[in-house]
Amino acid sequence: MALQDSSETTMPIQGENLLNEYGKDISLLSDEELEILVSIRVAPEQDERLHCLLEMHRDGALEPSEQAELERLMTLFEGNVLKQSQAGAELARRKRLRAAHV
Repeated sequence: MALQDSSETTMPIQGENLLNEYGKDISLLSDEELEILVSIRVAPEQDERLHCLLEMHRDGALEPSEQAELERLMTLFEGNVLKQSQAGAELARRKRLRAAHV
């Protein structure tokens, strides 16, 4: 499976398609895909934008469009952290199963 950036967001998370493709059933991913998913990091530009928006929010200086962008980024990041956690748990489960069958 080729990793591609999604065009749904202005500044996509690297590998976001993999995050979304099997979001409901992480067990369908191969070990290699799970390892890739666990290692995905936020694009530096997106991380910088999030920090900027959070700082502006703290200062009470967000425009409505920026508030919407902040909410979208936070939802995206939180969902990705959850999927990465699930991928890590699935890898650990598979490792235990392999060890039990040795």
